[in-house]
Amino acid sequence: MYLLNITGKELLMPRNKLFLRFLHLRVVGVCIFLFGLYQNCVAQDTTLKPGTDTALINRLLDIAHRQSDPDSAIRLYDRPLQLSIAGNYTKGAINALNSLSHIYFRKNDLDKCLQSFKRELSLSRTAGQKANCLYAIGNFYYRQGNVLEASEYLYSGLKELQNSKVLDGESARAYSVIYNLLALINIEIKQDSNTLYYLNKAEGFARNGKLDYQLVVIFMNKSTYYKIHKKFDSSIIYLLNAQTISEKDNFNDKKSEIDEGLGSVYLEEGANEKAITCFKSGIDSAKLRYSESPDYMRIFSSYGIGEALYGMGKYRQAEEVIVPALKKAAALKMNGNVVDVYTTLAKVYKAMGQYKKALDCMDSINVINDSLTSVEKAAAINQMEIKYKTAEKDKQLSRNQLIIAQQNNKIARKNLWMLSIGGSLLLLLLVSGGVYLQAVNRQKSLEKENKIGILKAAVAGGDNERTRIARELHDGIGGMLSAAMMRFSSMHHEEPAITRTAAYTDAMNILREMGDEIRKTAHNLMPEVLLKQSLPEAVRIYSNNVQEAGSLKIDFQSYGLFDSLSQGYKLNIYRIIQELIKNVTVHAHADHVLVQLLQNENKLMVSVEDNGSGFDVHEVKGGMGLNNIRTRVSSLDGLFTLESKPGKGTTVIIEFETPDPNGEHQFG
Repeated sequence: MYLLNITGKELLMPRNKLFLRFLHLRVVGVCIFLFGLYQNCVAQDTTLKPGTDTALINRLLDIAHRQSDPDSAIRLYDRPLQLSIAGNYTKGAINALNSLSHIYFRKNDLDKCLQSFKRELSLSRTAGQKANCLYAIGNFYYRQGNVLEASEYLYSGLKELQNSKVLDGESARAYSVIYNLLALINIEIKQDSNTLYYLNKAEGFARNGKLDYQLVVIFMNKSTYYKIHKKFDSSIIYLLNAQTISEKDNFNDKKSEIDEGLGSVYLEEGANEKAITCFKSGIDSAKLRYSESPDYMRIFSSYGIGEALYGMGKYRQAEEVIVPALKKAAALKMNGNVVDVYTTLAKVYKAMGQYKKALDCMDSINVINDSLTSVEKAAAINQMEIKYKTAEKDKQLSRNQLIIAQQNNKIARKNLWMLSIGGSLLLLLLVSGGVYLQAVNRQKSLEKENKIGILKAAVAGGDNERTRIARELHDGIGGMLSAAMMRFSSMHHEEPAITRTAAYTDAMNILREMGDEIRKTAHNLMPEVLLKQSLPEAVRIYSNNVQEAGSLKIDFQSYGLFDSLSQGYKLNIYRIIQELIKNVTVHAHADHVLVQLLQNENKLMVSVEDNGSGFDVHEVKGGMGLNNIRTRVSSLDGLFTLESKPGKGTTVIIEFETPDPNGEHQFG
């Protein structure tokens, strides 16, 4: 008798071996049951030892909690920690170690801070405890600017929670804080398609668990997201909602962060005086909270004040605020935002005519910049996310396989009982045929998904290389060119006579032209306008640049809203249109082209029509340009149509089904 396994391949299995298979499943079930008993016994080993005075330990912990001096608090925590470990009082030990971790962090003793967190992790028993501890370690690395290490611990925390399948208050908090920090990391690496998804997930768990404090944190991060996207009204609304909850529940420790957030929004709007007022309020609140050591929020607020003073033209005052803040940040090993601050300080020195100091700031930026670019960091973090989600799918597949195996076992036993019935063979053939067809269809589906995955990887690799080259041009060569221009400018103060020579003027003009060409080339390779403008606006700017460079007239029309598309999806559509227009300029000998971009519900269409020489689509094979376009269209599972005749011009129509904006699998 032939059976089919889950891959659709035939297995030869005599009937008497079905009993052995059934017995094997029973043995596996017994083993799982015994393993569960063993786990329970292990858990019992961690229960309190006789004579452990938990009341005394809790009193000692309470005394240590109330100690304001950090060194004294560290000494006070030692006794309840030792008593908890000796008595197997896990809750007390975790409580002490968690508090010690935060004290060491505030004292800037980072090695001991991390050591305490990892000891706490080794003692954690429940999934919620482990996940919260993994989050704390992830947050530690995030505060140090190490987003790759942070992401690894956060995804490990999610695995713990998924494996436990328990959703209590502790687990809800762990889910919420992990998703929230993942959103922050995606903001930092500019992965917009994931940011709101993670924030909404975090908010859902916070609301279900009635975690008001966590809700305040999430609202502040949503404010940051909308501020980055220039939606300042939405940004302020979320901050005010966070402020309302904080005042109602007396979350005084959040006041400095909310003030700093409001200041940063006003700074983006150009309301510098209102921004400074909020930043100063944030510094005052931070002083009340952390009087014994520099606080992160005081440094961030100082950065903001310096930026606002620069915007107001108060360069000396800006320098007096920024320089001490940078020194404090260096002492705390804070790498986040430092590049932006040095950039502002360089602009301050340039405005003051202190070119040597401005160049020193640019040198500092080159030293601070991590060897991984933000794109490479994003790729590495996305790999972690893919591994996490793949592991979840594998577990689901294993569960499905177990269910299928159980169902097949029942069918096998029933077949044995019904072998005397003449129609059993026919029934078996029908069932086997159905399973076979299902397996074939599944195999075809997997092959299609695999093909699309390979195409996506190829497209993404090309885009990453373009991004790397664009960054090298803009940040590397562009930076060196800026430095050269600044050194030429400094000659005006050192040798005024040389600036009046023709050679000096020609050199400056050449440098400016080189800068313009580098910026234009970098923009074409990685259009930053997509990060700041809509997809239609990016296409419109590119079309105008092409028109200005030649005699081709481009009419561009767009209909619909494109905000829901992920950044990667928009980049692919932009690249397709860019390649189509490039083909027209190189091959079509046209003087007019119509470009249309339309979106309606979940349908998106791109059409490019020219009045050029055209060609016979049956005789002319596609070149590299058309092949690149077809690869991108296939990677997005789109439909490509090409119409052309000699002397009649060429029309290309491409149709896509756009992805769900709230889904997890948007390309890019």
